[in-house]
Amino acid sequence: MTDTATHPTLTIERVFTAPPERVWRMWTTASGLAAWWGPDGFECTVRRLDVRVSGGFEIVMLATAPQQVAYLTAHGIALESVAKGVYTAIEPARRLAWHNVVDFVAGVARYEVRASVDLLPTAGGGTAMRLRSERMHDAMWTRNAQMGWTQQLDRLLALLRDAG
Repeated sequence: MTDTATHPTLTIERVFTAPPERVWRMWTTASGLAAWWGPDGFECTVRRLDVRVSGGFEIVMLATAPQQVAYLTAHGIALESVAKGVYTAIEPARRLAWHNVVDFVAGVARYEVRASVDLLPTAGGGTAMRLRSERMHDAMWTRNAQMGWTQQLDRLLALLRDAG
């Protein structure tokens, strides 16, 4: 999707006490991603991770919590999906950009959603992070994507805070 006038960008910001290099590792290592990726009620497994321009990722997400299973079942959505993306820009400890491949929605042709995360050092040694993502093909999927990103970034925030 490239028409940002029709599909404005979602923006989510967080401030971490951890330095940019540590936040970067959480985005660019299989163990880091596995620790926080995925919305609440899902188990996630990093199947592939190749952090370089034209490399990519595949993360299997399986709904396991009863509420998520019921919601997905009621909407005819599979309990397992694979988050896939291809990296388009990499600036270590500063910027990561990718195209999410959306090929898991029944009845909707495959398309891509551009996304990026920018990391900026803060005066206290922490990191200000801004995630941007294009919207999905309809309001329900966009709402679900925003909710999923919000939940998983909150989990990343708590993980970095609790790890000291």
